[in-house]
Amino acid sequence: MIAEAALREPKNKVHPLIRPLLPGGVRADRPLVNFYWDVCAPGKAAYIPIPYITAEQAIQTIHAAGGIAVLAHPMVNIGMQTEPLKQLIAFSLDGIEVFSSYHSSQAAAFYLDLAEEHRLLMTGGSDFHGSTKPDIRLGTIDFMGREDALRTAVLSALF
Repeated sequence: MIAEAALREPKNKVHPLIRPLLPGGVRADRPLVNFYWDVCAPGKAAYIPIPYITAEQAIQTIHAAGGIAVLAHPMVNIGMQTEPLKQLIAFSLDGIEVFSSYHSSQAAAFYLDLAEEHRLLMTGGSDFHGSTKPDIRLGTIDFMGREDALRTAVLSALF
């Protein structure tokens, strides 16, 4: 991984983009993820444009493959806005990740209400990625007592 190599390279220890990501730096909590956001994201020094398919095409492709289209951690993607979600629902979005390490309890309640209103499948997860996100722990997401109902609904949708 490029981020790992860049962070290990001794010459980079003084580089102004790398220094905050190293131990003791202000962005060292998630150095690999923060490397992307600080160095490779749109508008950053190492950004390279990538052509993406549209959300509608993605949903159609998922459905054509027999899958269920679920919007992951919407707080990161659309914030607490209803219009982008309504547009995705119009494209036949099947579900939304309501419970996430990216969501406050207020955001989870917001998405829970939207999911119920639009009859979307609800999912949740920690977004644990091992060493990539070392501050996230498995089993720490508050599902507001809905774990069994969500599990049943997801399994029913899959099988």
